[in-house]
Parts: sequence; C-alpha cells; structure tokens
Amino acid sequence: MKTTSSSLLLLELFFVIDFDDRTALHCAVAAGKLPVVEFLIEKFPDMIDCTTDCGETAACVATGLGNVKILKYLLNNGAQMKGDKTTRINILDSAFGSFEKAEGTIKEIISFCKEDGKPNRLKELIEDSHFGADRLMSKLIEDIPSVAMDIFDQCVYEETSLENRSYAEMIRNLARMTTRPTDVNEKSIQTLRALYGKNKPSLKKIQATEMFMKGENSFLVIARVLNVATATAEVYAIDGYCSGAPLSYQDLAPQFNLNNEEADIIAAELRRDNVSLRIVRDALQNAFSYNQIRLVLAALIRGEI
Repeated sequence: MKTTSSSLLLLELFFVIDFDDRTALHCAVAAGKLPVVEFLIEKFPDMIDCTTDCGETAACVATGLGNVKILKYLLNNGAQMKGDKTTRINILDSAFGSFEKAEGTIKEIISFCKEDGKPNRLKELIEDSHFGADRLMSKLIEDIPSVAMDIFDQCVYEETSLENRSYAEMIRNLARMTTRPTDVNEKSIQTLRALYGKNKPSLKKIQATEMFMKGENSFLVIARVLNVATATAEVYAIDGYCSGAPLSYQDLAPQFNLNNEEADIIAAELRRDNVSLRIVRDALQNAFSYNQIRLVLAALIRGEI
C-alpha cells in the first residue's frame, strides 16, 4: 500500500510526540506500561534507541525510574547501553543522582552483562560514562555500595584488573568492620596478601615495589625498566608497597603526594567510632585517587590507625 503524506505525518507524530522529542515508547516506559512497550517494539523495532533532546533512550528512562521488567525487555530486544558520543547517553549516566531509586535496574544491567557472556561489557560500560569511571563508581559507592561491590566483582576477570580486585577487597573488608568494629585491630597483613589469592606476586611486581620503595616514584621509569604498561607499573608498585612494611600517615603523605591537610581529612574519618563506607565516599569527593584511599584503608586494616 502506498504511504500518503498524511500517513507519514501521523507516523512522525507517533514517533515524536512532544517538545522534548519523546516518542510514544518513552511515554509508555515512563507510565510503566509493559504491554504497550511490547506492542510498540513489535510494530516499530527501530524506535527502541530513539533519543529525547537530552539523549535518553527508552532504556535510559526505564533505568532511571527503576522499572526492572521494562528494562529487561528492552535489553533482551537489543536496546543499546553505551552512549554514541553524539546524541545517545550512557544508560548508567541517565540514573546518575538517583542510583538508590535505580538499584533494581542497575542490578539488572549487571546481570544482563554477565549472562551475555562478555566479561568486558560491564567494564566498558563503566568506562564509557560521561562522568568518568572514577566519579561514577564513587557515586555508586555512596548511594548503593552493595551494587558497587557487585560491579567490582564482575569486572575482575583478568590480571589487568588487579587494581580493581584490591580495591574491591578493601571495600569489602571495610564493610565487615562496620558490623564488628572490635575486630579492626585483628585485621592483619594477611588480609592484604589474600588479595592476590592463588596469584602470588610475580617477579615484576616485586621489582616494581622495590624500585618504588627505594624512591623511584616515576611509573614511566618503572614501566620502561620492566617492559610493562605505565598503568600496570603503578598498580604493581602501589599494591606491592601496600602489602609490605607497616605504613603511618607520616609515610603516606610524602610517598603518595598527600599533604598534611589531606591526610588529616582521611585521618579524621578513620578515627570516627562508626567506621563505614562514608570514608571512601568522602575521600573520593576530595579528589583522592583509588590508590591513595586503598593505602589508607590498608593501614586501618592492620590496626595502625
């Protein structure tokens, strides 16, 4: 059947129905009408990744509203999760600022990536964030720490994820301390060594650690000497140093570019009776790196603070 100009106009109005460039699909998702969503996708599959004027797809709307059933349906029907650098935003970015409300849908995204059989997918989604992986993860830790741990756990799939593995373990240990604060002093160096599990530190990790402790704090130099990537050299050195001799704040400040004021900020948090994930949140908001935070948490676990 030949399509008339009037029917084309109706179709255009159907796809874009308001001044925000929302489609009928966006409205159906916002209203929580799964049967309508299913009908629209069946009849107009190309509509699934249409964006509003602020870059939100229907999947973004479902994520932000915490509608797990609709999000699951959209993902199973090919809805995109990453941004496209032009109009479409990252599905996680759409929920930034309302992660508590979106906890169920973010869990669904994690589950979808896991079932998809592509271990890189979740890591790539985090790194694709407009806010940056560090800021996105710090917000997740602040709002829904248990989900943040799930993300860390799933992103650990190869040796290059050593940094994430160490950090995730530190967060987990810190969470345990909140329920048993009297056990803090019983946490020992064995906790840090357990980070490696069956993967004992390699010779290159040991060499990187030794170079770092002897004063070579240029990871470019360490990387060149050991023939590894700069980021890898940094992880090797700091993880090794973290597992080595006991640290104090006097040690931390000069070695890791923490001035006294910055060290005092973390120290004040660690001295509170109710140790919690707030430490990590506040430290991240003060622009400390993951490695700096991990070192401070290591000192806490060893009972030095």
